[in-house]
Amino acid sequence: MLLKRLFAVGLVIGTLVGCTASNNSTMGKRTPIEQANIGAKAAHAVARITNSAYALTHFGNNLCFHAKAVDYRGAHAAYSRALELEPSSVFALTSIGTCYARRGLVVRYPFSPLGGDGNSRKKRLTAMKWFRRGLAVARRAQRIAPRDPSARMLLGEIHALMNEWPKAIEVFDQMERDGVIPPTRKSAFYAWRAYAKHRIGADYSKDHLNALETSHPPVFADYLDALKSSPKADDGDFKRIPVAPLPFSGVR
Repeated sequence: MLLKRLFAVGLVIGTLVGCTASNNSTMGKRTPIEQANIGAKAAHAVARITNSAYALTHFGNNLCFHAKAVDYRGAHAAYSRALELEPSSVFALTSIGTCYARRGLVVRYPFSPLGGDGNSRKKRLTAMKWFRRGLAVARRAQRIAPRDPSARMLLGEIHALMNEWPKAIEVFDQMERDGVIPPTRKSAFYAWRAYAKHRIGADYSKDHLNALETSHPPVFADYLDALKSSPKADDGDFKRIPVAPLPFSGVR
């Protein structure tokens, strides 16, 4: 508990420094991303002081998801050290898996806000490499904690990213039966399952409505608007949305 408090203090200090700097006319106004970078540096300092797997994992997440200049090498170094300290950390494992999946997403899907131009065979193979690594880590996390919502959600998301629609639906259906849908990711859960069902020609209307009811605009705006309003939705119009909804937008 003390280590978590120290880490939180580091993030608060970093945020406060960023906010203070944003009011300093000599330094210019800082963007939220720049403030997040300051928070990441503070987290790194606390991680070195405490040698905490929890703090190191958060530091890795900052580098993979929030840093202005994404540093995958630094992120994975932080994750590796976290697992050395705590080999059974589901939080560290799901964070690693999510970072792997994000790397594949950036390469594979050209219409993703994260970038990427995955039309070439080489880039598709590269993306699949990262997806498979993420899948392996997600399975490892699930073996440690079979009912962990984050591990199972990640497993379903990566199956969907790999176009393994029946496997993704199977994971999501079992999560629903077991009552382990992540409370903060309900909209993502239903949207992913709706999308997977659409891709195999199954009825997705119920999941679509549930995604709408639990969504926080504009996270799924492109996906939901197209699903709701496109007159050609049942004729393959979703090809213009290569992956929906966008996962891995932040730290879990």
